Amino acid sequence: MKNEAALRQIGLALALGWTLAAWQGVARATPLEQGLAAVYRGDQHAALTILEPLARTGDTYAALVLAQMYCDIGGTANYRRAMLWYQRAAADGSVDAIVAIASMYGHGQGVDKDMSTAVKLLTRAAEKGNFNAQFNLGRVLSDDDEGVADYPKAYVMLTLASAAEQNIPIDFRPSDFRKKLAAKMTAEQIAEAERQIAELPSPKPKSPPSGG
Repeated sequence: MKNEAALRQIGLALALGWTLAAWQGVARATPLEQGLAAVYRGDQHAALTILEPLARTGDTYAALVLAQMYCDIGGTANYRRAMLWYQRAAADGSVDAIVAIASMYGHGQGVDKDMSTAVKLLTRAAEKGNFNAQFNLGRVLSDDDEGVADYPKAYVMLTLASAAEQNIPIDFRPSDFRKKLAAKMTAEQIAEAERQIAELPSPKPKSPPSGG
């Protein structure tokens, strides 16, 4: 359950921060741009020194970048630091942070692995229309090995994610996962999924023909 949207946004920000810093001169760049440029250069110490004060004063984006940095460093202590920053960003309303926290619970990074909590968090983010939450939730709920399988709900989530897949550059498409899931669902389970889709607020995603 990688937080792919957050990673893409952070990657874009790193590129933007570096470009702005190079064009304006580091002295003229904003603190956030300087911090992002430091991340881009691989200057971890400078990045932490610049970004942590920003995050502490309520810069949600700085908190997201810090959390991802600590995740990349790895290790229990750093995962715990990452969790704290993701939680702060989530408290400020970042849906990407909620998805990242769910991923950490799903992988047991800095916390005990807890798939039930991961599912609750992904559901919360999915209800806000987050593509990654919908896609990841669909994948988790269709996995028989995680102990939280719910085929109808997984089908619904993958259908929602499929509606947006053409606009997002990804290698594995929700519609492909939905097709594989449908192949192992009973007629009753598919009917239940279709019922749930029909009850979604408008506009509703289009359901595929029977069997996919």
